[in-house]
Amino acid sequence: MSFANSRNVTYREIGRFVAAARRAIDPRRDGRKAVVYPFSGVDFIGHFWFDPHILRTLFPAETHQVFFVPLPLSGRVDARMAALAMRGLEVVEGLDLPHDILFRVAVTLFRDQARFDFGDLHVVFGGASRTARELYHRGHRGQPPQATLALTEAEDAEGTALAKRAGLDPGRPLVVLHARSPGYNPAHAFNRFRDCDIARYTPAIEMLVRRGYAVLRIGDPSMPRLPAASPHIHDGAHLAERAPLLDVWAIARSAFMIHCCSGPADIGRAFGRPLLGINGYIGDFNEFESGHLLLPKTMAEVATGRAVDYAEMLGRRLTRLGHMYQFEQLGLHMVEAEPEAIEQACVEFCERLGKPPGPPSRYEQLNEEEDALRRAAGGPFPEDRFWAMDLPGSRLAQAFLDRNPGFLDRPPPPLAGRSEPPPPPGGGA
Repeated sequence: MSFANSRNVTYREIGRFVAAARRAIDPRRDGRKAVVYPFSGVDFIGHFWFDPHILRTLFPAETHQVFFVPLPLSGRVDARMAALAMRGLEVVEGLDLPHDILFRVAVTLFRDQARFDFGDLHVVFGGASRTARELYHRGHRGQPPQATLALTEAEDAEGTALAKRAGLDPGRPLVVLHARSPGYNPAHAFNRFRDCDIARYTPAIEMLVRRGYAVLRIGDPSMPRLPAASPHIHDGAHLAERAPLLDVWAIARSAFMIHCCSGPADIGRAFGRPLLGINGYIGDFNEFESGHLLLPKTMAEVATGRAVDYAEMLGRRLTRLGHMYQFEQLGLHMVEAEPEAIEQACVEFCERLGKPPGPPSRYEQLNEEEDALRRAAGGPFPEDRFWAMDLPGSRLAQAFLDRNPGFLDRPPPPLAGRSEPPPPPGGGA
């Protein structure tokens, strides 16, 4: 058994974690297969929703008892919403282990495998979600979105009451919209390439209302206010009575969700909702579900405005960028979709809801080629071994392709000649 890993976590540290976990869970075991998962993403609501969703999918409750071992909860994550996200798992708090060891074990990537058996104890090391995402992708590629959560009757009634007080029309199907802005976590300025201008969504929001939908924008009070006005347009970020459960209830009840590849999208994933990604990005750590539609930002050179095509993104491994420093070093930036493109993508998504995707698109074909290259090479880390965007029925919006002619013309280049982008400050696994 090899424990080779990205952070040189020692056998001793692994042994101390397993021993501490066993001491904590043994009194709680009920005869099902015991699975232990160390979790580090306590500062990010998306991780709280996505990692438990993966675990519920991979290890059904009928046969597995999953013990979720988080670091202490961040004050930025609502405790009630975190508990809802972890429903169905056994949460193990206050583990008798130094926090630095738990953190190292939770964020490391193990090179050869992610699942290890220690006697009758099954341990999955998530690598800050990256290994867990690979397991999920491999096991569920091509399957329709699978809901692993449902609200209780009490939660649904509470959410319904909140929606009524917010003025939502129960007779209209609901679209939930999230467009990331910098105020939620201003300390993470390195993430500003992901931010969006909500004003650009106005024509799309008004179009959705004309089609009979109500639109609820979710977020936090640091966000700019919605410029659009209508009895059927609701700015949840600025309601007088803000309650996180309203956001979750609305997503669970929604006809579909518009996201920007940020944490709330994973709430939609957990409830199995159709997802439309607008102003998101194509990345190794950013997979969706089969059948979803993406209108990404355009990656372009700052100096010339030249847009980068898909083959160049893959060949220069630009799909691994996740820090503003990396974009600045490469002279690149992300260009938001213009209002007309956002509206067109929403129309396309509305018209394809509930319909089969049809023959594979050029985007799907290139993703299959990229995934085959990575699987054949068998690299050391999850993102080396598989391509997260290789999902049947998932497509780029036609509005993006119309504005980026030639984006899909060239095939993925051989792995051997690919360059590595500059690492973010502090490195990383």
